[in-house]
Amino acid sequence: MAIEEGNLTVLVSAVRRQLGDGSAMIVTVPRIGYRLLARHSTARRFDESGPPLIAVLPFVNHGSAAEDGYFADGVVDDIITALSRFKNFAVISRGATFALRQRGADVRGAAAEFGIRYALEGSIRRLGERLRVTAQLLDTASGASLWADRYDGALADIFSFQDRITQSVVGVVEPTVRQAE
Repeated sequence: MAIEEGNLTVLVSAVRRQLGDGSAMIVTVPRIGYRLLARHSTARRFDESGPPLIAVLPFVNHGSAAEDGYFADGVVDDIITALSRFKNFAVISRGATFALRQRGADVRGAAAEFGIRYALEGSIRRLGERLRVTAQLLDTASGASLWADRYDGALADIFSFQDRITQSVVGVVEPTVRQAE
């Protein structure tokens, strides 16, 4: 049986709806295809036969300005996009991880729900026209921080600041995960 590419996304969406919030889910693996992840009955982790899974969790906005939240979401979007280019790990989609924010889930909750081996979490703070962003890569099994850093920048140059954060984080995450594996 042959399925045209245009119909594939419709069929995958239908299967995802049928799976619901049960013990299995379909993850899109960029440049590879789709992967069915099913929980083991005795373990809380998903099938680990494929590449490790990473989740970039929504960054926490410690400020009160809504635009700081938009900036934090933009940084997360850019990091997910950049990390999805690597073949030695898979990245959980933005929609899946942003749904965790609504439920207040943390790294352990993300690990239990998605079976991720690594999580990138961060926060944003603002003082006047200055921003500070922190990020850290965690091993979800041990809870150990594999890497952490902070970035300072000005609101006047927001997009270049966002690009600098993304390039720096991606440049460290890929080799750190490769070494940890």
